[in-house]
Amino acid sequence: MLTLFGRAQCHLCIEAAALLDTLNLNYLGVDIDDDAALSAQFGLLIPVIQRKDGATLNFPFDAQAILDFQSAPPEHSPKQDYHG
Repeated sequence: MLTLFGRAQCHLCIEAAALLDTLNLNYLGVDIDDDAALSAQFGLLIPVIQRKDGATLNFPFDAQAILDFQSAPPEHSPKQDYHG
């Protein structure tokens, strides 16, 4: 499962959620405004997609980048700023 970090009123976050829905990917949406630590960590980087192994995909991304990120082996993926 993926986690989508964003904000409720962030238009890019809404677009990212719609893209994940279109791809039929399971994800948990997390509003970073509900958690000061997440807000400090992700701030203006949102939307950010995170895998179970902790690797993150920062915006901008498209459908192919998400699919590549989701399927990349953990040992070949950096913990931050995966760019496919």
